[in-house]
Amino acid sequence: MRNGVLFAALAFTVSASWGQTGVVKSNGLPLPGVTLTAALGDRKLVTTTDENGRYAFEGMTAGTWKAQADLFGFTTANRQIEIGSSPVVTGWTLELKPMAARRGPPNNATGFQVLQNQAEQQVAPVPGVTPEDNTTTEAFLVNGSISRGLQPGESDPGQQNPDQFRQMRASAQSPGGFDRRGPGDFGGGGFGRQRDRRPAGQQGAFFGNRMQRNNQVRGSVFFSFRNSGLDAAPYSVNGQSSIKQAYDQYRFGFNLGGPLIVSKLFKSPETFFFLNYTGTRADNPVRNVATVPSSVQRTGDFSAIGSILYDPLSRLPFAGNQIPLNRLDPAALGLLKFIPLPNQPGAIQNYVFSTTVPRNTDNLNTRVNRSLSKKDRLGVTFNYQRRDANNAQTYGFVDEASGSGINTDLSWTRNLSARSVNTLHLAFNRNTNATLPYFAFGENVAAALGILGASANPINYGPPNLSFTNYGALSDSSAAHVVNQNIGLVEGVTWSHGSHNFTLGGELRWNELNTHTDQNGRGSFSFSGLETSALSSAGSPLANTGWDFADFLLGLPQSSSIQYGSADTYFRNRTFATYVQDDWRARPNLTLTLGVRYEYFTPLKEKYGRIANLEIAPGFTGVTVVTPGQTGFPDYLINPDKNNFSPRMGFAWKPKADSKTQFRGGYGIYYNEGVYNTLAARMAAQPPFAKTSSVSTSLTDPLTIQTGLATIPAGKTILNTFAADRYYRVPYAQTWSASLQREFRGGIVVEAGYLGTKGTRLDIQGMPNRAAPGSPLTAEQRRLIANASGFVFESSQGNSIYHAAQLRIARRFSRGLSVNGLYTFGKSIDNSSTFGGAGNTVAQDANNLRAERGLSSFDRRHTLTSSFVVMLHDWSLNGSVSLMTGTPLTARVLGNLADSSGTGSVGSGRADSTGLPIAGGEFFDLAAFAIPPSGRYGDAGRNTIPGSSSFSLNSSFGRSFSLGDRRRLEFRLDATNVTNHVNIGGIGTVVNSNTYGIALAAGAMRTLQGTVRFRF
Repeated sequence: MRNGVLFAALAFTVSASWGQTGVVKSNGLPLPGVTLTAALGDRKLVTTTDENGRYAFEGMTAGTWKAQADLFGFTTANRQIEIGSSPVVTGWTLELKPMAARRGPPNNATGFQVLQNQAEQQVAPVPGVTPEDNTTTEAFLVNGSISRGLQPGESDPGQQNPDQFRQMRASAQSPGGFDRRGPGDFGGGGFGRQRDRRPAGQQGAFFGNRMQRNNQVRGSVFFSFRNSGLDAAPYSVNGQSSIKQAYDQYRFGFNLGGPLIVSKLFKSPETFFFLNYTGTRADNPVRNVATVPSSVQRTGDFSAIGSILYDPLSRLPFAGNQIPLNRLDPAALGLLKFIPLPNQPGAIQNYVFSTTVPRNTDNLNTRVNRSLSKKDRLGVTFNYQRRDANNAQTYGFVDEASGSGINTDLSWTRNLSARSVNTLHLAFNRNTNATLPYFAFGENVAAALGILGASANPINYGPPNLSFTNYGALSDSSAAHVVNQNIGLVEGVTWSHGSHNFTLGGELRWNELNTHTDQNGRGSFSFSGLETSALSSAGSPLANTGWDFADFLLGLPQSSSIQYGSADTYFRNRTFATYVQDDWRARPNLTLTLGVRYEYFTPLKEKYGRIANLEIAPGFTGVTVVTPGQTGFPDYLINPDKNNFSPRMGFAWKPKADSKTQFRGGYGIYYNEGVYNTLAARMAAQPPFAKTSSVSTSLTDPLTIQTGLATIPAGKTILNTFAADRYYRVPYAQTWSASLQREFRGGIVVEAGYLGTKGTRLDIQGMPNRAAPGSPLTAEQRRLIANASGFVFESSQGNSIYHAAQLRIARRFSRGLSVNGLYTFGKSIDNSSTFGGAGNTVAQDANNLRAERGLSSFDRRHTLTSSFVVMLHDWSLNGSVSLMTGTPLTARVLGNLADSSGTGSVGSGRADSTGLPIAGGEFFDLAAFAIPPSGRYGDAGRNTIPGSSSFSLNSSFGRSFSLGDRRRLEFRLDATNVTNHVNIGGIGTVVNSNTYGIALAAGAMRTLQGTVRFRF
């Protein structure tokens, strides 16, 4: 079946289309409603720009087309477009007409506009490296982010659901230069200039495609709906009947734009406004599956399990594997009411919680442009979003989340001469997020059950978080209120001189991150089965003994942690950047892009100095707490990194000017500023400004549920749980690409390319203060640094490498059909799979980082994507096919056998490799891995288990009706996962867990959504 799907998808790639695409802007901002025409002989094509200023011409054959861009109030732009052996992307810039000219017939662009158009024509855009938002972690390093390679184009932004206020920093960018995410397509764009690479056939007609009339407002209204009655039922990973919750989802909005002329109120034809509103009202289905203890196990009867339970007092087996009722801990019995009973048969995955949760958003975007003189233009942008949602935890606890954001930009553009233009932006952004947990302001569970050490703040009320090896976790969110804001001042100059197009500029940005939260105010306990295990002569637990839930009923956790008391933090930092770039038309058949960017971003400092780090002695033989103001340490507590130079270069070359073969390539370096946010947040919640502890049970200081959060092992004077390398260097990625494209007869285009990315100074997290191998019951007292507890140490010594070969086959649009496809064969290897530390797994052995090297967590060996467009009169059918191998998984050990080599980070211990082939079984051969012997780390490699492959077919079917000169009514039906294919999203890989080797989660099944849109 999979082979059949693969061949079918490959078949799509033999006939694809490249439409001529581009973006129309004025004053650096996109212009919707611009009419573009292209003519070749007696053929004429017409389209308009969408709300993002984007357009697409379809059906353009080889030749020299005469193109024109026209919008009332702006000078008309004309140019010639060569359609040859490659897709053509063109950027247009329209300028407002002088006051007198706006009242007369259209004039052709003169002066700087003509020069600018000529300069843009000289630079042939080519695909290359364009990174996504640098808040991403894994994706930053591979295909799909900084290195676009030969990827399929992006979908129409107008069809996307803007669920999040995506960026807090200033969105304004100077010409060609201020997006720190990197350069545009190599050979054609400046830093930050992103090219439109939408698939052929995805037109962005926003304000219709009829002849424009002066002084008229244009726009559209739309309504999308999705209902549970149209969607398929979710896939049941536990094999039991799956209940489909009833839900409705709606998306609606409108767009307006044109000259600011309102009868009898305003008459300002030199001022143009653009207004967009989008709202969503959705009930999202949630289905949580977990394993919970049976009613018999909740009474202490474990006679049905395979492990033997030992009495922690006598070290003899419990009779009949049953814990006497008088031994059950009262605090544990009190917490049982928060753990549900099974509602499904069996002992594994016997609990399902299904519900719907609301998720609503309102988005308002406005923009006003006005010409002040022949040389000066002013633009004002204001965007606002409001959002609210509920988040359902595993056991049905529903938390509330809300937020809002504003994004404003004031821009001034001045023509310095006929060859140069200066743009100045002042931007302000503010984003607020709040989370209110289910248990906040409710019952003081800790006080009622006698649990000492928890926060007494009512917003932190609720049960402690409980984690188990064989059962689902009891957890809830932490209350939080976060306000991010920044002010940015951006200036850039573009200067055209002969065959050169220079861009240069700079940026200053002041950032604030204000947070009110206690990260773990209720406390957390981990239960592993250690206390009910049989012990060897060395004091290590024996296999097939002990049980995690038995430890819980006895009130004996293996570890505890608590963190609260420094809720308010006010972080500040500054960013400075400058750049220069030259887009040089060296020869008629050769374009070069050469540039360099320098960035300096300070680490975050806390306004009142409430952060703490650890000064570490050589060889991790001792640590001392340091705070701002101490001699020799900056206020950031880590040294700033001031060497962030980013060269950028690219080329596009044809053997001959009229050749149907093209070569392209490029290289760039990109730094990740966002890493400082994570470091500062973790340094803030530290003693002496907060109560923090993370301890493991021991023979001398045993932990209980009632006392574990307040227990401080004897001799421990330093309880800090995190430290950052004082000499931490900012991570960066180098990326390079090369491609060869050739056009053949019949409109067939074949492009082969190579893509490489190397990550350097990536985040590595280790636990250096661990005990030597021995009994876990004495490890707390045998730590390397005796007076300190276990702490995570974060440094920038990781690295990664990614290589990919890509092949695209496309057939240009012809006879109403276009199809294109892309195949990628790639491999990524690293010892740290994130570009900023968030979500990193702590290294199994901080002294052996070589053992951490393996396949990246996001590695996909094979990826095949294909899209098609069928157009017949007013009917359209679009679709896409995606077929890819899975991301790799790691065989791990948890529970009482997880930390046999010393107190460290639970969850980072790996299994042993038995030497048997991993392939086999339903997902993999379970016999390929085993529990490592006591006192030794597991020798299985990281990410050696192949993940499940996935397949998806999505489609869209629509019809439009003309209702007059400029009015159209459109209907569209969108479907995802049309074949209702099951894509497994998670597999149990903990070798000593009862979920080992079974499916834990699955992707979404088929969904249907209808849309009605009226354009006028």
